[in-house]
Amino acid sequence: MAGFGVFFSPIPRLLWSEYLESPFVRCIACQVPLAEASVYFVQKRFVGRETVFEMAVCRRCQTELNSAASEESQRKIAEFMKELFRQNADRLLGGEPMPAEVDVREIADPEEGDALVRRCLDYCLVCGIERER
Repeated sequence: MAGFGVFFSPIPRLLWSEYLESPFVRCIACQVPLAEASVYFVQKRFVGRETVFEMAVCRRCQTELNSAASEESQRKIAEFMKELFRQNADRLLGGEPMPAEVDVREIADPEEGDALVRRCLDYCLVCGIERER
């Protein structure tokens, strides 16, 4: 599966910790400072516009967590995520086919980063229902 991701600099407020009211500082699993991690992942869950769960995990811990799953589970998760991203790309790109590889790029403009994240958050990534409902 092709890699995907967007690197934000600075980090959009939507990806900040609600509790800290600033960007995440440490990996939830190993407590390494995220500034020392080459890559880390932010996960947030919303009900409507309210954050109900949030965490940041470094790439090393995320890889370890993924490897704890069986090969079959890893394959099924990868297939599910690939199809989910394809469907969302079709919706967000107005029906244009998704490229074979998704560009990984850096977004330096805070307003552009916030707008991109907000577009992704307007609909549930799993069921497609508008978040305002």
